[in-house]
Amino acid sequence: MVKFISVVIATLAAINPVVQAGDCTPGLDYCGHTLKEHGWQEKRLDGHELYHCESKDNVTPIMMPW
Repeated sequence: MVKFISVVIATLAAINPVVQAGDCTPGLDYCGHTLKEHGWQEKRLDGHELYHCESKDNVTPIMMPW
């Protein structure tokens, strides 16, 4: 049982830093909806678009060819 709890805690610790309030991991892409759910309050974010994280507090829209 102790090993199972350790695995669960380690998994949660690995997932948690993905996107935190107004923070992202540079180099990764995020859905606008996910960014808004995690504290991004920028009006320019569209929940249906993808964004590339340039720095911890800066994302730019990804231009899709369609």
